[in-house]
Amino acid sequence: MNYEELEAGRRRNWDKLKPPAQRKAEEKAKREAELKAAEEEALRVRNESRKPGDPIEPPPGAKKGFFRRRQERMDTRRAEDVAKFRQIRNRSIAAIISLVVLFSATTLIRRLNAVAAYEEQMEQYSRYVSLNMMGEPVQVYDSPFGALESWRSAWMRHDAWGVWNSMSPTQQGNLSRAKPMNATVLEYQQRLKSGHLDEYVDRIRQFDYMDVIHVPGKPWRDGELAIFRTRTPIAQGNNQPGMDWIVATVWCADIKQWRVADYREAPFFSIKWRLEPQILPRMGGMRAVRFNRDGSSIETDPVKTQVETFSPSMGGER
Repeated sequence: MNYEELEAGRRRNWDKLKPPAQRKAEEKAKREAELKAAEEEALRVRNESRKPGDPIEPPPGAKKGFFRRRQERMDTRRAEDVAKFRQIRNRSIAAIISLVVLFSATTLIRRLNAVAAYEEQMEQYSRYVSLNMMGEPVQVYDSPFGALESWRSAWMRHDAWGVWNSMSPTQQGNLSRAKPMNATVLEYQQRLKSGHLDEYVDRIRQFDYMDVIHVPGKPWRDGELAIFRTRTPIAQGNNQPGMDWIVATVWCADIKQWRVADYREAPFFSIKWRLEPQILPRMGGMRAVRFNRDGSSIETDPVKTQVETFSPSMGGER
């Protein structure tokens, strides 16, 4: 029997009997010692092979653990995300501010342009009124004011064709009805010359410097109305009390010009109407619909509404 073999069989692996925590700590310390020794050996070899004058490399520090390296990577990514978020937020705020400033500036410019255009039209309106007072012809249809004064000019000069041309196509159809256009205009030209429409002309002569109730801004829509009202009541026939009058001009997109859409006593026209198709047909007597100065319809006594209403149209009394 071999004594050494018996002695070897009695030996035990004491490391397996140690507590797990102690065993792991000792294994970790051993690995770190071996890693450190390997790094120092590598450093020694590099320093021995260096050339004269080259700096001696210091020994590397201890390597960081897995969890610490992971935490540092997470912190770096979080910092980058925060920086990108702030950058995007700042750009968004700057863009919003720019849009607000641009919108405000654009709105202000539009308002200023609208005010400037309105003031220019009012200056033209005053000039057209002055020309009408002097008996000079006015034939301008590029604005609501020009159409209004062109219509007045034709009436005041007893120009039936001028009156006809100042009307909207819808109004022309209402005036001529079943008659041929030439026959209609010729008939009222004769009535103007004979003095049968002098009362209408005298009233229209008093429509100077009318109050502007509504003028639409550009771009104009087809059939859109501009509304004017006389500043003082105009005397009526048959000893009736004076009334304000309304003249409405309309933008005709087909011909790209303004024309007169309607003219009647103010109580029978609603200033809330904004398009030519909204204008109700003229009616007198018990069928007449009355409106207040705000444009709302009002209830009236059927007996009191039995009055003759008429407009200075080419069709005469209704």
